[in-house]
Amino acid sequence: MQCLNNLKQMGLALHGYHDANDGFPPGFTANTPGDGQYMSNQASDYTPGWSLFAHILPYLEQAPLHQSINFSLPILDPANMAARQTIVKTYVCPSDTAPKLINITDSGATAWAAPNTYTYPSPAATPTVLGQASVSSYAGCLGTLGYEEQPFTGVFHRNSKVRV
Repeated sequence: MQCLNNLKQMGLALHGYHDANDGFPPGFTANTPGDGQYMSNQASDYTPGWSLFAHILPYLEQAPLHQSINFSLPILDPANMAARQTIVKTYVCPSDTAPKLINITDSGATAWAAPNTYTYPSPAATPTVLGQASVSSYAGCLGTLGYEEQPFTGVFHRNSKVRV
């Protein structure tokens, strides 16, 4: 019953966000400056970022947590560590016994070439732990294709603003 209530609360929060922002929140937003401090020397929106769950916090009576996030900094910036690691009860099903903090890792660069050719890191690559983040037992739908493939067919993809 609590999982069902969590889903209802998130659904209401998503609609509240949509009403206030004329669209649903992005699946995630990422902001990594090209300073070499985070993952690469290039500015990128392909790095770990804030999920839709961070964007709907004010609509779940979590405005102080939302206000503690500095969205102009990368998620991995030390200034965002407390917000990144705060567990939001609504986002975790009581029957979910998995760890409540997960590692954010990097296994190496992913390269893309037009029209849709990707080169991925070797499966044998040892991931580098970049930090930790709180979990969610739930997910938003990116669509039917792979993560970087476009066009996205779902609601919650990188830097999106899909309307009803």
